[in-house]
Amino acid sequence: MSKFVGILDSGIGGLSILKACADRLLNTDFVYLADTKYAPYGNKSKKEILQIVNNAVNYLIDNYNIKVLILACNTATVTCIDELRKRHNIPIIGVEPAIKKAIFHKKILILSTRATKKNSKLLNYYKHYKNIKIVAKRNWAHLIDGNIDKLEKIKDKFNLDYYAKNNNDLAIVLGCTHYVFVKNILEKKYPHVTFYDSTEDIAKKLEKTKYINEYNGKRIIKCISSKKNYKISQKLTKILKNMS
Repeated sequence: MSKFVGILDSGIGGLSILKACADRLLNTDFVYLADTKYAPYGNKSKKEILQIVNNAVNYLIDNYNIKVLILACNTATVTCIDELRKRHNIPIIGVEPAIKKAIFHKKILILSTRATKKNSKLLNYYKHYKNIKIVAKRNWAHLIDGNIDKLEKIKDKFNLDYYAKNNNDLAIVLGCTHYVFVKNILEKKYPHVTFYDSTEDIAKKLEKTKYINEYNGKRIIKCISSKKNYKISQKLTKILKNMS
């Protein structure tokens, strides 16, 4: 049986990480689980997130023999990664906001979910910096999941005028993998702002694990949903294929 790299997110956000990883590791099989049954994670309590994510990880291990797990979700990472590493004897890679890339800017805005802002040790460390502001966007992940085919039509929903207007040398760190899907919209809207995300960083971390696929047949990239809905799986696969 092929050993997969398992990638978990609450919805479509982690597809950007799946694509980056698949482009780097051409001989590796991937299984992407969109936990749409419990999406979004960002508005749930720590206890709820721990239980939901642990169940999803157990499903991937039991059904796909995964050799590496990527938590392609900032909320899942900050809430669960320490506990998951205690329970499972496989490499687990998490996602954290790409703050170090932006640190040379005069002002930094970190966009996250509510749960990430509350539970992240990294964000708690940086919140005392006078030039760094952390803002939880409560509904953005849900909006992106529900409108992935028409984000341009609802681009006004992703408004950062209050923070970005007339603000020179501003960096905005996208602290949720869903937000990467509106990065192009934000860059057009605020051309004077530099945006950062950690997508490529995760792909590089996976590459460093040096896991080589033992399966010699055709490479498999499988997208599934916790709702076990074939149409959702098809949609995820279509989105992945359409990503440039």
